Amino acid sequence: MINDELTEVRSILRISSLSQQTADTVASLLKQKSDDISHAIRMLQGLCIKEGPVSIIRENCGLLTIRLLDGFNADDTILIENMAFPPDALHSRKIRNVSFKKSYFRATGLRKSRLTDCLFISCIIERFAVDGEFSLNNVTVRDSMIESILIGENEIFDPSDISVTLANKGFVFTDEDKNIAGHEPYKPDPDLILTEKILRKFIRATQIDENVFKVRLGNDKKHFFDNILPTLLNTGILADVPHPGEGKQRRFRLGVPMSRVNTALANSEGRFDLFVRYFETQNQRQDI
Repeated sequence: MINDELTEVRSILRISSLSQQTADTVASLLKQKSDDISHAIRMLQGLCIKEGPVSIIRENCGLLTIRLLDGFNADDTILIENMAFPPDALHSRKIRNVSFKKSYFRATGLRKSRLTDCLFISCIIERFAVDGEFSLNNVTVRDSMIESILIGENEIFDPSDISVTLANKGFVFTDEDKNIAGHEPYKPDPDLILTEKILRKFIRATQIDENVFKVRLGNDKKHFFDNILPTLLNTGILADVPHPGEGKQRRFRLGVPMSRVNTALANSEGRFDLFVRYFETQNQRQDI
């Protein structure tokens, strides 16, 4: 890259995914030896601009570019387009004067980050984790999809609640269809939080014993088993399965695909009753 050998750089970046250590080393050496970091960024931008949605080059360019942008103070706005960024790409970063366009961000935290004069245009962001201290100054989101945000153990999927919560954190939304003025800050439904906490356990397990539920729920276990679990079973969201061991312990499996759980969460407006209603409506349609 220092010698401007574009063909050689492309050949290397298309072989396989670079490791984090390699990316850190390359970025560090470029910052030490290159007279023009913006030229290196433009080189990476040129390599990935015409790449398809699934591209190792896009991912490698994103891996390197986010490190080059970290702490770099450009005189003019830098346009970053069609890149794919790794998990936690924005965690502990100082990014200034950058427009991200038509780019893909894997789930990323913002803790210890400082974003200034940044714009996200037509981007897809898997998830923003908005715990801890971070600084936003003139950070705008336009025509982008943020699939969820994470606050502690609470994950929010509803688009309106996502916009309101992020606006309260300092993001600016300019989408014409997102009028967030006058909306109340997001107030999570405790029953939906407990439900999501349990259902997320099935991402890594097919069947789960009730003792695992009790450990996961802590002091809320009685309320869950008395008031929430019967509804989840009646609507088919969860199902009982025979327990292979001794004793009277119950065992459960997910009764619906996780994709339907995510869709229901996204349409629930943060309410347990609307989450359940989604499945009741689906069941009625199947009966017809």
